Amino acid sequence: MIEVFQAMAGAAIGYWLLGKRLGHQALVWGAILGLAPDVDRLLGFLLSTSHALFLDAGPTHSLLGIIVAAYGGSFLLSKYWRSLKWSRAQCAKWIGLTWSMHIAIELLSTNGVALLWPISMARIAFPCYDHLTCSVVCIPLAWAIAHLIIKGKKLPFHLQMVFLARGSLFTMGILMFMISCRAWVSSQSQQALKQQEISYSRMLATPLPLSPLIWRVLIEQEDAIHVSYRSVFEGSASPSQWTIYPRQRDVIETYQKNREIKSMLHATSNWWIVRPHTKGLFLVDMRSSEARIWGKRKGMVDSQMHRSWLFLKDRKKDRLWPMLAAKRCSMEYLNRLLKRTFLGDRSAWEANPRLANTPGSLPELLPSR
Repeated sequence: MIEVFQAMAGAAIGYWLLGKRLGHQALVWGAILGLAPDVDRLLGFLLSTSHALFLDAGPTHSLLGIIVAAYGGSFLLSKYWRSLKWSRAQCAKWIGLTWSMHIAIELLSTNGVALLWPISMARIAFPCYDHLTCSVVCIPLAWAIAHLIIKGKKLPFHLQMVFLARGSLFTMGILMFMISCRAWVSSQSQQALKQQEISYSRMLATPLPLSPLIWRVLIEQEDAIHVSYRSVFEGSASPSQWTIYPRQRDVIETYQKNREIKSMLHATSNWWIVRPHTKGLFLVDMRSSEARIWGKRKGMVDSQMHRSWLFLKDRKKDRLWPMLAAKRCSMEYLNRLLKRTFLGDRSAWEANPRLANTPGSLPELLPSR
């Protein structure tokens, strides 16, 4: 759904700048340009998984990518739209603004972007939504664009802009609310960790699907990633319950020079855990959204990460194999999420956790503190 948000944001910018000249065609052109930076993902379908991971949200999502796109694209568009009397500078402004908006939306996702490429390939991210939550964020903007398509021709242009501005402002308001929630949860988690005297090297707050009110907080220690869940209604005096995911660094040491493993480490920004597998390794991105499944064993909850891979050591070509994502939301998930958020019922959500999606292995009971 992030791609849908980016297309709609591009359509809104296109109509704002070109609506008078092109009418509804401006929405189409804007949506196309809003998705243009994702050309790296299209190229990824032709490459191996490791190359696709390295390329994804890389050069085309950098500051240099904006400059190159604005410079090169403006030259082509100013020739194509000569009849519109649009200068190259105006075309560059449109491309630069839309391209920047695409990257800004991607910055607020879990995976982030290589903004400083080629100086640094490090991913920069301020995760405020996942793919499901993003669908809620863009509802006001979708309503405004739908209104333009259905009734736009009957309204004067200034009223069309009013509807578009309202939808955009409501969407920005939701985004600001999510950013504020994340900042609040992060600050309260830091204070709670200090009170609990828990040391860590870094911390990350990531969103849960369809909930800006409860967040998944990750901290990194030497050989483990600790995960807790924190509501915006909980202050620093409320201690966190941490689930410990051992990283098992010794398992990956043998393969660290492999291209596929390097790509995975880069793509996960080193928020990974690994488990041995009969054919190689099972790799998990701990930042990704999580499916939680109750009832397979009484008092237990099975944790399955949305983004994971198998490294098949004896395979000749593409040795990194993406795993199918687990279903993230169910009625039981939503019911327990509401209890955890508004009633503070930790037992309904945390329970006794197990890492359950390791291929060829039984669920692994995870320690808590």
